[in-house]
Amino acid sequence: PLLGSRCLPGKPVPGLRHRPRNTLASMAALLQLFGAGGREGCCHEARKSALDISLVCHEARSLNLSAGEQAFFSVKDVRRLGSEQFLPLGAPCHLRGAEPESTLLLHVWAVRQEASGRSTGEGRRACGELRIPLASLALHCSGMLFQTWVSLDCPGLNDSMTSVGMGDTYAFEQHLGMGAQERFQPRICLTLFQTSDLGPGGKLLLAPDAPSDLRSARWGALLRSQHQHAVLSAALVLAERDAAAAPSVGEGPRAEDLHAQVDAQARDIERLRAQLRAGASNHYGGCCGSSSGGEGLPVRQ
Repeated sequence: PLLGSRCLPGKPVPGLRHRPRNTLASMAALLQLFGAGGREGCCHEARKSALDISLVCHEARSLNLSAGEQAFFSVKDVRRLGSEQFLPLGAPCHLRGAEPESTLLLHVWAVRQEASGRSTGEGRRACGELRIPLASLALHCSGMLFQTWVSLDCPGLNDSMTSVGMGDTYAFEQHLGMGAQERFQPRICLTLFQTSDLGPGGKLLLAPDAPSDLRSARWGALLRSQHQHAVLSAALVLAERDAAAAPSVGEGPRAEDLHAQVDAQARDIERLRAQLRAGASNHYGGCCGSSSGGEGLPVRQ
């Protein structure tokens, strides 16, 4: 009403510049975290800038591997064909030229022979997958993960979530939250960062004597990891305490208890046998004594 009758639904107001809400601010923050530029011309730089990403999948849990199977992982940029890399757990992976708005697709595989799993998809079994949107990583995780547990989706489940309106950002945030809670769900311990954060020796710049600007930029991921492992340790202690106080349902008796029960039953059986032998001796002895004296019941009876 304050703008007058010229303000009609669906038409711009004269004299005002219309921009998508928070779009430029979000892109500026994203590019600043990834070191791709400042606020000026951020949309243009977002289309042109490329990022070099490094990651390590340290460990995987609750994969239900069969005998003879080993866990491997693969990662690729969904916007770049032929970018997939297949590696064993603990090996560093480097992806070059990723766009700031791209998504990394990580799979965990069960493989019997590394050569067959690396060459074709027939020799590997999918155990779980994770989609990592780089924009969400920059805005919510300071552009870095350090030894952080993240739960995995069932293969293909994320496509179904996207079809009902739940995108990669929502799913990734859920997996970060469940990494320290769902101990029996397939999950991985992941480190992900810009390749430029590596020092001369190939290690992350997380030294205790690092400058304050580097601490504020990178130590958020370190604190997240420390908090997550503290939660995991507390949950493990509580689970062990509950198991010691009350055995789980369906748990069989211990071997020591079974041996004690068998020994007690053997002593009871031997005592009953002795009583039966003593009772039989008294009975037949009395019968024989009465018959020899000519009184009482006959021996036959």
